[in-house]
Amino acid sequence: MLRLQSDVKWVPLRRRLHALFFFFFFGRPSLSSKASENVRPTEAAPRSGPAARLPWPAQPVAHPPARALRPPPRSAVLRPPPVRRRAKPRCARLHHHAQILLTPRRSQRSPLPRLPHAPARPPPDAFVFPILVKNSASGALEPLHGRVLRLGHCADPYIRNAIMDAYAKRGAPANAQKVFEEAPQRTAADWNAMVSGYWHCGDEAEARRMFDAMPAKNVVSWTAMVTGYCKIGEPEKARVVFDAMPERTVVSWNAMLSGYAQNGLAEAALKEIFDAMGRSRNSVSWNAMISGYCREGDLAIARQLFDEMPRRNVISWNSMISGYVQNGQWGNALELFNAMEEEVKPDDVTMASVLSACGHLGALENGRRAAEIISREKIRLGLSGHNALVFMHSRCGSMAEARRVFQEMPTRDVVSYNSLITGLAAHGHGSEAVALLRRMKEEGVDPDRITFLGILTACSHGGLAAQGREVFSAIGSPTVDHYACMVDLLGRAGELDAAAKLVAEMPVAPHAGVYGALLHASRIHRRVDLGELAAEKLFALEPDNAGNYVLLANIYAAARRWEDVEKVREAMQRSGVRKTTACSWVELRGEIHRFTAGDQSHPKGRRSTGCCRSTGRR
Repeated sequence: MLRLQSDVKWVPLRRRLHALFFFFFFGRPSLSSKASENVRPTEAAPRSGPAARLPWPAQPVAHPPARALRPPPRSAVLRPPPVRRRAKPRCARLHHHAQILLTPRRSQRSPLPRLPHAPARPPPDAFVFPILVKNSASGALEPLHGRVLRLGHCADPYIRNAIMDAYAKRGAPANAQKVFEEAPQRTAADWNAMVSGYWHCGDEAEARRMFDAMPAKNVVSWTAMVTGYCKIGEPEKARVVFDAMPERTVVSWNAMLSGYAQNGLAEAALKEIFDAMGRSRNSVSWNAMISGYCREGDLAIARQLFDEMPRRNVISWNSMISGYVQNGQWGNALELFNAMEEEVKPDDVTMASVLSACGHLGALENGRRAAEIISREKIRLGLSGHNALVFMHSRCGSMAEARRVFQEMPTRDVVSYNSLITGLAAHGHGSEAVALLRRMKEEGVDPDRITFLGILTACSHGGLAAQGREVFSAIGSPTVDHYACMVDLLGRAGELDAAAKLVAEMPVAPHAGVYGALLHASRIHRRVDLGELAAEKLFALEPDNAGNYVLLANIYAAARRWEDVEKVREAMQRSGVRKTTACSWVELRGEIHRFTAGDQSHPKGRRSTGCCRSTGRR
């Protein structure tokens, strides 16, 4: 009688019961069958090859006398549902199943040769390669192109065009041209891919040469030329090509319309293109006009077009919200976002604009609510969205959250570093900002003008004069803003003579920020002579800025020169300059409340004033 080897104890109980079920109804499998390789006598010789890895004993193992296997009572057996059966295949199949059920799981995982009827994995086809090419890194594109050549897929125009487009977008138009020249039979799509590729690289001459050499131009070719000229800031040449088009589609009209709008010609686009489109306008047309007017700062007409749109999509809402943010109307942006939630689900572009608006307003509660919406709606933020989140927390003083978001970002660019550096500078973390500059260089991110402005501001507010000098000397060609930060740094450190010398030796003409920093430093250190010099320059550059008059008057008052204080006040009256009213604000329950001196218009102004007075008495 056959006995199973010792590792049969590893077989789960359920599989044993299944095996017994098949034994009872259909008998045991025959040893002559190939399926019975794992059920054998104990005295069998050890195997060689892949199956030798299985835990068969090397020597015969003594086993206790085997009991006869008795099936369970028929009432306890769950019968399978009746199926249609065939005689011979049924026995072979059931014997095979029973043998597998009695085989340990490790044995089933042993390397076995591929079954003859199992098909081999097919090579990537025309649907797979374009996706791989589009999402490949720069270093992986050429090996992938070589794989395409070996498989003979370059004859497929769909794959070939994807490779040409990928080379052009990665700044290698010569490789794209080589693929184009080696094409066995060029199609119109090949020519269009090369025209668009050269425009993407900014090569107007080659794009025009390819366009003129095309044997048969279609509407895609003409539209690519219109888009290309608009991209390089030549809407007049684009209009010449547009007028020469034999036929136009709505895509062609939108390309010309977007070109006008992107180059600051929204009014011309509205009169010449948008009105002429008539019923062929679609959402792309409306969105292009809204973006154009927002870019020009004419938000009234942009909002009018937005309200007149027959159907708005998420791009329409994003265009209007970002227009408000870019033009400093952050409150209107948040109000429009609240209305958007009732109609359209926001995306990552929407949330980036909303977070930026919250940061500019200093509305931390609204910013946290926006972060909750991102989490609730499972919106995947891109790089710009994460940068906006860091900016919002930094501007609102939530530096711990800003650091956390910065550390968790999958990728970081110069904007990411600038957002955190400026936040650290504004809240007195100068040493950490300087350390972040070193980390930025270690990660291969090149600092820009705003980076150095943030570092110099951090050094100025943190009293890090030595580090500030080192950073300033590392700037290749400092701008006038960098000089203004350096003057402020030297002035706060008490080195007013060095600051005045730096202003005198500037290679560019100082602006109001430079003299303003010198005037502030003169007030702090009571340098009347430098204060008078800086104020004289500021009165010429900013005649309507009352703050300069106030600072000079404070300098005279600190020196007890009361007659000069009166002269400054009289000069303000003659010039008609009035001091700008300052205000304080507080955010409560997502709403920002502003208070000015002597203003009783706020509904809870008296109560707030009384609370402040009682707090002051304490």
